[in-house]
This record gives sequence, C-alpha cells and structure tokens, in this order.
Amino acid sequence: MIIDKKIVSLLSIFILMVTVLSGCLGGPKHNNEEYKNIIKNDKPVVAIDAPEQAYIGDEITFDASKSYDPDGTIVSYYWDFGDGSTAQGEVVKHVYNPKDMMAPEYPLFVPVTLTVEDDKGAFDWLTFSISLMPKSYVFYLLEGSLSMDKPSEGSTAIKANLGLIRPKIEIIYRLDNPIVIPTCTWNVTIYMEKTRFSMLSGLSVIALGENDTEIASLNSVGSLLGNIGKTSVTYTLSGTFSENILYGIKIVVKGFSVRSSIKIIYGGEKASNIYFDLT
Repeated sequence: MIIDKKIVSLLSIFILMVTVLSGCLGGPKHNNEEYKNIIKNDKPVVAIDAPEQAYIGDEITFDASKSYDPDGTIVSYYWDFGDGSTAQGEVVKHVYNPKDMMAPEYPLFVPVTLTVEDDKGAFDWLTFSISLMPKSYVFYLLEGSLSMDKPSEGSTAIKANLGLIRPKIEIIYRLDNPIVIPTCTWNVTIYMEKTRFSMLSGLSVIALGENDTEIASLNSVGSLLGNIGKTSVTYTLSGTFSENILYGIKIVVKGFSVRSSIKIIYGGEKASNIYFDLT
C-alpha cells in the first residue's frame, strides 16, 4: 500500500492539535473569585480625635487611635496641620505659633489633614477643621512701631516741654497690619528712665483706630511734680478694651525735662509692652 505523504502530514497535525486541546480542556479550572480575593484590600478608616476649638499658642493633642483597617493594620499616620507644619505618629501634639496665625478676624478655621496607610499599601485621608482663637497678644514698643518680637535693649530719648495748660509729649507706635482685638482686658507696662531733676507727672496710653481715632485709653494719676528725685519709673495700667480694629498705640508723657533726658525703655529685662488678655 502506498501511503500518501500529504495525508500523513495532515494526520500528524490533527493528532498534535487534539493532544494540545485535550490538555488545555482537561486541566484544572481557574476560579476568578480566588484571584479577586488575592488582590482585594479594603482601605483603612480614618478617625481624628481633637478639640474643635483651641487657643493659639497652646499645645494641642491630635489622636488617630480610633482609626482602623478592616482587613489588616495601619502602618503609618501623616499629619498636615494647615500652617506648613507636619508630623507622623498615631498621637501627636502641635502648637500654632501666634506670629503665623495673624488674621484680620477670628476665629480662624484651619484645616488639619490626616493620611493613613495600611500594611498592603492602601491609604485614605480625612480633613478636620479646628477653630483657633488667640490666647493673648503682646506688642512691644520699638522705635515708632509695635512688634510681637521682644526687641534687644534700647530706648528712645524724649524731651517733655512744660506747656501752658498740660505739659506733655506724644509718641505713636504703629502696627504693620491692623488687627481685630475682641473685647478683653488690656494691660500696659511702660518702663522709663530719667535724670533726678526731670519731672514725670503722669502717662496716658491710647489705642488708635483707623485715621488715628482714639478707641480706648488708660491713664495714670500723678501730681505735677511727681517722681522728682527718681531715676527709674514704671507705669502699670490696666482696663477693659471693647472689640475694635487696632492700628497703633499713642503714648502721652506728661512732665518736664531741660534736655532729652527722659527715656522709654524697649528691650531686655525692662521691655515696655501692651498686653491683651483674650482668655
């Protein structure tokens, strides 16, 4: 019998295809659900425990311990405090710097964002808004300006002229940016030095609003010839400040000196200051 080579070739190809297909069709079945279970990873759940209101300058605790991962563990906590500062950890503490939190009006609402990541690389985040109020404002006198930074030692020498009715000299200290001061108590401490024969009979501190309008004032009580013989005098005044926009402070010095022998002290241990207590 003569076998056709073409038929043998076709049969060989057919047998090979049957073998391959039977192996594939008869192999183990793949369960798509198994693959889904392998790659499935639930996101962690973020929770923030922190005060809704706080004072600027106080230490605030931010707690993420109530956050959890449904199918694993949380491995990292990343905090963004909304003022350019960040931290890592489950429970962290943060202080908002008064100089960074200056605002035209209060309360100031600051977003705090917590981002957490689980052990399989999934992450989620939550933003929490905290309401901030300044605890106090302290402004230091410094050569015609009010500064929140305590200056180095310095002074301004003045000459008080004896007027016909009221002997006085006025000096204005301005804020670079006006600020809203809520109703509060304000306290003023002014340190002064003079020669023994110069007179300091009193002092007034006047809060200035827009266009140098007088919005509040504190006044000392003294005699015309007060403080003769003293070389160091401290004025401490206090009172109630009603909510207003503060643009500056005017110091009115009452007294008399032959030369510029009366000095207002600015820095060091005797730093003249204006203190607003907002608590």
